[in-house]
Amino acid sequence: MKTMMIVMLCAASLVLPASAQAYAIYNHVDHKVCVQNFGDQWLGDCLYSISAHGKHNGKHGAGLHNVFVSYKTGHKCRGTKKKFSIPKGGFARIYDNEVKIYKHDGKRVDRKSIHECDCPK
Repeated sequence: MKTMMIVMLCAASLVLPASAQAYAIYNHVDHKVCVQNFGDQWLGDCLYSISAHGKHNGKHGAGLHNVFVSYKTGHKCRGTKKKFSIPKGGFARIYDNEVKIYKHDGKRVDRKSIHECDCPK
């Protein structure tokens, strides 16, 4: 009985970390980045901002779905025209000309080009 209890405890400890994975976004540009969903984009607001060369960690057990990113460069803005999603436990890296999206194991699953766009209000 003790052996069974120890085996179940060990199995549970392996399952918990897997379910607690969170997404992350790494900003590799020299500007503050605005992350927006469709509603935020329509209102000209940010879901959240990431400082230049900063990082944002999502809630544990969450992914991020259907978002856009943009940033201001002087009087113009640059951003993704197409929305993207980050899988649970995955991450995205924002560069000057593209956003690369990865699974939690480091395999790239998508990329979105960054172009000139309308600035958030």
